[in-house]
Amino acid sequence: QAGKIEPDWSLVHLLEGKYYILMEIWSKAQESLFKSFHLYPNDDALYVALSRLHPSRLRKIGFYSIRQTLNRAIFMNPASIPGHLFLADALCRQQDLAGAEKTYRDLLAFNPNLKDALMELGKFDINRARYAKAGQIFKGILKRDSTDADAIYNLGIISYLKGNPDQAIRYFQKALEKGNIINAYLYLSKIYEQKGDRNKAIAYLRKRIHTQLGPNDSFAEEARKHLVFLLNKKGKE
Repeated sequence: QAGKIEPDWSLVHLLEGKYYILMEIWSKAQESLFKSFHLYPNDDALYVALSRLHPSRLRKIGFYSIRQTLNRAIFMNPASIPGHLFLADALCRQQDLAGAEKTYRDLLAFNPNLKDALMELGKFDINRARYAKAGQIFKGILKRDSTDADAIYNLGIISYLKGNPDQAIRYFQKALEKGNIINAYLYLSKIYEQKGDRNKAIAYLRKRIHTQLGPNDSFAEEARKHLVFLLNKKGKE
């Protein structure tokens, strides 16, 4: 019975630690997660939560990196969805793109229809100019959900990069209609500027600026800078 009690209390501390992570109270999060670790160190969800702490906090329990912590989560549960997704994200930030791609593929081996992994894999294919593969992924997502705005938006990016602006416009407008994917405004602005329709390009830049997500919205700032450029150019003509 004591063996049952310890995992139960470990879960309480784990949930408490997750709460403190959400609140960004890192010292309290560390305290709760370490209590969970010492009571029951065999829970893959615990290592996913621990990976949210700064690596310097993990040394006391024998871990030295986020990557190491998440690898333990996946070792505990090879089908761990958050373990794989968090690890792939960490690898991307470390510029280990091959490792991140492999991590997504490993996850899809367990769950072939997992949208989050498919979306990221499709983006990898776009970045590597593997447009046919990327298109297959996003069209596959749309077969399961024809209203998926993210997949529609990415098909728009593929069409734009392949030099098919009219098809790209249709995809971007549909992405805005289905899910208000506001960065579609930037692509629409680029397309109309390339077509020579500066007024439409300016209108779409203004729409992206008006949908700013907050003070750190770099895409809105990009739109603002280019709007100033186009207005100055227009004024000189």
